[in-house]
Amino acid sequence: AVIGTVNIYSDTQYESREGSFFYDESCTYVAFFTKGAEPKLIDIYYQDGNYNDVRIAPDGFMYLTTNYSVSFSDIENAEKYEYYIPECGLTDDFGCISPEDILLPDDNPTASYSMFYSIIGSIDLNDAENPVPCDTKALADYAGTIYSSENNIYAASTDQQTSVTRIEIDHGSMTPMASCTFDGFINDQFSMSEYDGCFRVAVTCDTYDKVYEGGIIDRILGRGYSYSTHERDNKLYVFDMDLNQIGILEGFGIDESIKSVSFQGNMAYVVTYVQTGPLF
Repeated sequence: AVIGTVNIYSDTQYESREGSFFYDESCTYVAFFTKGAEPKLIDIYYQDGNYNDVRIAPDGFMYLTTNYSVSFSDIENAEKYEYYIPECGLTDDFGCISPEDILLPDDNPTASYSMFYSIIGSIDLNDAENPVPCDTKALADYAGTIYSSENNIYAASTDQQTSVTRIEIDHGSMTPMASCTFDGFINDQFSMSEYDGCFRVAVTCDTYDKVYEGGIIDRILGRGYSYSTHERDNKLYVFDMDLNQIGILEGFGIDESIKSVSFQGNMAYVVTYVQTGPLF
């Protein structure tokens, strides 16, 4: 299996409030070949978005994740629905993801002129010469980091807060089970871990001061403000499988950021410092 990303451009031009733009998109592909001295192409699976990560579970199913984004001011070209809705599938069976497989956030999406999706597609690899797409889930308003255990995929979208969705995986099927939001931002997939029926995650948290920089008109109109970091610390959360918080450790690495995390059994090793050290 060979995985890559291709950019697709169109000659069709659209108008938006920011000006005109050409419809284009990124698409990730998995090309399946036979083995041996003269490999032959079996088929190609396509999934909208830039490549994010891939896992192959012990039961022989591949889980491919991509990040897909579209920018628009208004949906003025409804007939071009494939621009707004991600697509996936094999060469001869490529189409939009079903509505029931698009997961919407509990709150209103944060983006006003764009939509982000984290797309997870599963493919059955047990018949080496006949890869079969099984299931797809698109998490709207997500574009983040994926952590996978043997039975679950955790999709994390992080800014100053982190939202996590747990998706149960079983022989290619994917079932959304729980979600939560908590303060702080994760460094990478290694900041997350599942162990002994618990989900653990280490984050860096910033507290901001609101600073007024404008004149009286700005104050009346509610503008002219900026934000500066007042304090930074780090936290380690523990959740149950329903993503209810059951434990927390906080207040370590003051004014420093998490740079790496290693979970080993019931221990977590967290490295924090202010800035990456230079190497000459």
